[in-house]
Amino acid sequence: MRILKISRTANATFQNKINRSVIFNYLSKSGPTYRARISKDLNISAPAVSRAIDKLIEDGYVIETKKIITNSGKRPIQLKINSEKGIVLGIDLIKERIKIAVTDFSGEIINTYHGFKGNEKIDVDKNLVEEIKSVLNKCGQGGGIVEKTLNLKAIGVGIPAVINVNSGAVTNAPLYGSLRGLNLKEKLEDYFNVPIYVENVVKLSALGEKNNGEGKNYKNIVLIEISNGIGAGIIVDNHLPRGTYGSAGEIGFSIINNKNLGFIIKNKGWLEKNASVESIKERAAKKIQKGAKTLILDFINKDINNLNPSIVCEAAVRNDKVSKDIISEIVEYLALVP
Repeated sequence: MRILKISRTANATFQNKINRSVIFNYLSKSGPTYRARISKDLNISAPAVSRAIDKLIEDGYVIETKKIITNSGKRPIQLKINSEKGIVLGIDLIKERIKIAVTDFSGEIINTYHGFKGNEKIDVDKNLVEEIKSVLNKCGQGGGIVEKTLNLKAIGVGIPAVINVNSGAVTNAPLYGSLRGLNLKEKLEDYFNVPIYVENVVKLSALGEKNNGEGKNYKNIVLIEISNGIGAGIIVDNHLPRGTYGSAGEIGFSIINNKNLGFIIKNKGWLEKNASVESIKERAAKKIQKGAKTLILDFINKDINNLNPSIVCEAAVRNDKVSKDIISEIVEYLALVP
């Protein structure tokens, strides 16, 4: 009987790599701390913590700052993420105007920018490359980043589409037909030579809420995002399920009763057509065209071309009956989704 022998060195190397990743994420979320606290909170042995920290310091990801006062014993040295290691870009690829956030290496937002408007005719990957180059150029011209941090380390892109998370390719894009089949991960990695992470934008919102918002204290959450489309980000037992084809949470195609079984899917699903923010604008426009008396008319100076969903919401907050009725209809549709 042959016995497979596993190298202890390989195991130790791999475990140290895991420890570095876990400790880096711990420092990123918890802020500055010291070795003994890391060992206690993460239940990792003190020697293993020291090995991992030493490597993170050697590679420039973590720095030592000052000695801190504790209740007893030798004063430990505080550790924190090296915010000047480089910059990271976070991109929200939405139809109105794409948004780009520039953060330092600790995750602090340094600046935000708005870019091109998305449409079916635009060459997204080409325009996105040019937009990123423009942002990096602005950073280098005194955009609030010291020169030594102008070192791009990674780019994260959120897309309102179904993504193959392994390849980064768009497999389905109900609101962005021009994105179908596009692989931004490959194209951006080829151009900028840094790690590129592409994910469905609502799933990213759910992760953000889980790590930094109201979901911090819960293992299971569902975040529903209502914009041009409707999607859900689902966290189960602190994990993000994507579904067999990556489309878990695509609730915009839901129907709510047997009267709607004949709904024909074109670019949007039934729920997206009837309960997205765009439908708020359409409902308001129809009521105005039928002569409804509403505060919306004052907000848009009686010009229907000035109408947008946020105006309807503002009028509803001010107790405008027409606007409140529209919002109530949208809420009812959303509440009936199985």
